[in-house]
Amino acid sequence: MSRVLLAALALLLAACASTPEEAWPEREVSIFQMRLREPFPLVYNYRLMDGPPKGRLILRLHVDAAGDVRGVRLVQSSGQPNLDEGAMQSVWKASFHPWRVDGQAVPVSVVLPLQR
Repeated sequence: MSRVLLAALALLLAACASTPEEAWPEREVSIFQMRLREPFPLVYNYRLMDGPPKGRLILRLHVDAAGDVRGVRLVQSSGQPNLDEGAMQSVWKASFHPWRVDGQAVPVSVVLPLQR
């Protein structure tokens, strides 16, 4: 499969797998401010590539008041569609402790930079 086709597929998956823009929480926090309930693996299919993918990408996650991921958006591509797609699919498995404001759990947008 060509790189252009893989890139188009990754962008299509990003559009389909994410929450509509108007539904995203306005409050934005860094991944370093969040606490994971448990680690999650980054899974990607490197068999379609020349070895394991390398690159830096940035994701934006919609995390609801319960700490569950409700949307994923690719903010900056690594240039490796397999790595982008694998990261986007992997973070759906993440679960966080709820973000609290004045003792109340609230939904947040989480910025997640990844480097492989």
